Amino acid sequence: MPSGCAAAVARAGLVPVRICALPPAVVRAPEAARRPRGIWPADWPVRPAALTPEQHGVLRALGDRQVRIAEAMAQGLVAFARCWQPELVVHDASAYAGTVAAGALGVPAVGQLWGSAAVLRVDRQRLEGPPLPGYARLMRRYGADPEREPDLWLDPCPPSLALPRGRGGCRCVSSRTTGRRHGRRCRRTRPAGP
Repeated sequence: MPSGCAAAVARAGLVPVRICALPPAVVRAPEAARRPRGIWPADWPVRPAALTPEQHGVLRALGDRQVRIAEAMAQGLVAFARCWQPELVVHDASAYAGTVAAGALGVPAVGQLWGSAAVLRVDRQRLEGPPLPGYARLMRRYGADPEREPDLWLDPCPPSLALPRGRGGCRCVSSRTTGRRHGRRCRRTRPAGP
């Protein structure tokens, strides 16, 4: 995870693994995404053809941003995953480095939605086309298929609010963990670069 998320993860009783520090320029929302104009159809995630070219530009800018974040995270995450050797990778729906790591290891990926699935497909051109060029390059760099998607989506929305696509439901379960470290320990490697 990016180092800025570690404290929140630890407060939740989980064990954070810091794999990178994201430069502010990578995290900052692109200009096109900061001022989305126009009225968006309520069902645009399942009817992307209803969007205007400007709205598709907003989604493309958001997708390119998520790809840049995944590029910054991928080296450290894949190195940690190769050491830890998980049988499954569960990741935030917009954290594409999770799909990269699962693809690099050849294990199933599970995307955890955090509410509305509206931004779910921003890794694709026009939401349902081929992968964005940067995402395809990133997947190939780690020997993963760019067309790969999570094997399952966990959707916290009640059925009345969920999109009409196959999703696994989930429920809130109270956790009283102590935050102790369990399992194997891996030596962390520093991502290359400045």
